[in-house]
Amino acid sequence: MDDFVDPIFFIDCFRATYAGVIPCITDKSQWPEVNKGFKLQPPTCKPREVERQRKNRIPSALEKGKNKSKLKRQVNCNLCGGTGHRSGSSKCPLIGLKKRKRNPKNKTKLGRKKSKKDVVD
Repeated sequence: MDDFVDPIFFIDCFRATYAGVIPCITDKSQWPEVNKGFKLQPPTCKPREVERQRKNRIPSALEKGKNKSKLKRQVNCNLCGGTGHRSGSSKCPLIGLKKRKRNPKNKTKLGRKKSKKDVVD
């Protein structure tokens, strides 16, 4: 098996790597001096103007005008194929369900009919 493993993965090589002592650098004064040949300057950028930041979202081509948020999308019903309502809505003619109107007469705050006990002379 030793023929197929690189010698760098042997234990002897691992011990030789960490056998020496790495000196600690405690301060910036111990850094070596390097001549780069130029002086690095901070980037020159324009100061940011005080204004509202640009939106991250890029509006689509279908959104026109200044009030882009008021663009309404037409919904389609899967059952009847009509527009303006979704399937299961009371507006769908195939469902035939209508919202019941609540009759506020003869109702108390609890939502039940008034009884003789509720009526006080």
